Amino acid sequence: MENRELLKRAFSEKLTQLRGVLDKPLVLLFIRAPNPNMKMFLLDAHLTRPSAIIFRPDKEPVVLVGSIEHASLEPISEMCELRITEGGLDEVTDEIRGLVKGEEVYVEYCPGIPALDRLLHSIHQNISEFAHPVSGKNIIGELRIYKTKSEVDFIERACSTTVEILDEVGEFIRPGMWRDEILSFILKEIAERGHRPSFEPIVAYGDEASEPHPIPVASRPLNEGDLLIVDMGVWHYGYASDLTRTYLVGGDVREHPFYEKWFQLENYLRRKNLKGVLPKEVCKGLNKLSKELDVLKYQKHSYSHGLGVEVHDVYPYVSAKSVAFDDLPFDDNMIFTFEPGFYGEFGGFRFEFDYCIREGRAINLCE
Repeated sequence: MENRELLKRAFSEKLTQLRGVLDKPLVLLFIRAPNPNMKMFLLDAHLTRPSAIIFRPDKEPVVLVGSIEHASLEPISEMCELRITEGGLDEVTDEIRGLVKGEEVYVEYCPGIPALDRLLHSIHQNISEFAHPVSGKNIIGELRIYKTKSEVDFIERACSTTVEILDEVGEFIRPGMWRDEILSFILKEIAERGHRPSFEPIVAYGDEASEPHPIPVASRPLNEGDLLIVDMGVWHYGYASDLTRTYLVGGDVREHPFYEKWFQLENYLRRKNLKGVLPKEVCKGLNKLSKELDVLKYQKHSYSHGLGVEVHDVYPYVSAKSVAFDDLPFDDNMIFTFEPGFYGEFGGFRFEFDYCIREGRAINLCE
């Protein structure tokens, strides 16, 4: 029952959000995984064959899916028309023809995957034989930036589970352990809670931890005094958490000199009214503070990334690098990580939490 109500609520909220910006029909296509754009509406439906949703500004959407997925999506049938399609992409295209023939339509998939981009171009050509595809907008991509209440709840629950596991890791580790022991423990804890990892957990210490995303080889076991970095997350109804914690093996990490400096950076973020501010401006302020704290020289990656139906979602990124939508200022209901890290001969030191902007402030979803 809970799953039914969650799916209905999530679909309804995202549909309302989409209708607020839609001025003509939009065809959202699923050809093959991964397709995070489709997950925003169908959550963990696990589509296995070509599917589509046709949205209109003033009518209920039409969802074209296979019979297996059709049963799992029955809860949203009150808000859309569910049609079964079993014949593959050609049948889906025929259904789309009957629904939008002669109209101007947006056609979206999930940009950024070269092979699928080429396939999407081919589908555009097919649709252009009976309709008028309009390009130049990334409506679904921008919709991913602003989270609904359900989306925030899903990520918050994923964070809660991840925090529980990271607490367990702190109790579990001891000198003499090997990386694989810790990794196996993390994966077991995730599975026992009924979740899947949102990415392969990173467990790094010693020289291996001196890079942000190492390829660990576990050349030795944990030693007393090592800084151990664990970076992990879980999926909850198709939405990810992404958290990092540093442990001081055999000691209290709060006594490490980097600890206070890291939280001074976090305090800068949380005290600032972010609404209307460009992420690049926040990056400049953090760089200035990092220099004053004498830690800028140890930093090797961006301060943050967007979070949602992908671990690295489309926006926002607190970074000096150019990214999509980087002229878009912070606003309420954006969700992002905050993860400055310090790397050097000492290994690595990083914490990472997930934040949602509410009334202009970055609220830690892990608290």
